[in-house]
Amino acid sequence: MKKTRSILYLLLIMSVFTYPFVVVSLLQRQKILAAGGKIKKINVEVYSDPEGTIVLGWMDWGYLETNEVKNYTVYVTSTGNFPWITLNMNISEWSPIEAENWINVTWDREDYTFNKFDLVETNFTIAIDSLIPSNITNFFFTITITGTG
Repeated sequence: MKKTRSILYLLLIMSVFTYPFVVVSLLQRQKILAAGGKIKKINVEVYSDPEGTIVLGWMDWGYLETNEVKNYTVYVTSTGNFPWITLNMNISEWSPIEAENWINVTWDREDYTFNKFDLVETNFTIAIDSLIPSNITNFFFTITITGTG
């Protein structure tokens, strides 16, 4: 009888500890979902021709005079996988550094949004200040065109 009682107590204790797990497992249900997506790739390319066949890596402004304003036309596209992009431009790495004070570069596509694979005519304008020092005879700068989507 004492052995039977011990077994009953043992079963009772085990059921108290295992009952919540049994109930929880009976109440759980799972739903498995497949998932996927696309990694946004925004690539900006600049061409020198309106057909978009000659990639542009260097803009040669040629010889400029004081007080001169000159345009340079390029063609910009997005070759990434995002359906549209917005363009922004930054000028940096001036050489000589003081040339930045006398040469102004602008473009007509700041904050411009267009669709993927559109080839957008883009005009850069450079203006040489009439008071540019005579010791600035050559200049260099970097144009960074950024596309965001």
